[in-house]
Amino acid sequence: MSLFTGEKYDGYKIQNFDHITVNLAAASVAQTIFVAPVDYQIIAAHVSFATASTSGTVNVEVLPQGVAKGSGTAVFTAPLSLAGTANTTVTLTAPSNKIVIKNQRLAITLAGTLTGLVDGYLQLEIAKV
Repeated sequence: MSLFTGEKYDGYKIQNFDHITVNLAAASVAQTIFVAPVDYQIIAAHVSFATASTSGTVNVEVLPQGVAKGSGTAVFTAPLSLAGTANTTVTLTAPSNKIVIKNQRLAITLAGTLTGLVDGYLQLEIAKV
């Protein structure tokens, strides 16, 4: 498959489709994970881990200029659980209006008890709009 002939994945041209990957562990902290160089739509999030946390969650938020982590707009209606079944990918689809404007940031915030979390992985699917 060529990336330059207009093939589509989930309705988006492949060359406009990208992923953001964040490794998660028991010692993970809230952090900025992406600064948008152009406008993007958030498509979905996937989370997986080798060993579950006690009751941890991860939330993805959009941060306009001057807004601190923890005070942004949540992308999903609920955080993604890090306490589910190990080695199983959980996917959440973002609402269609979740747009990250050029120079806005994406951040993750963590809550609950992350104790025990090993080899956690968060992947966001985004597409240029």
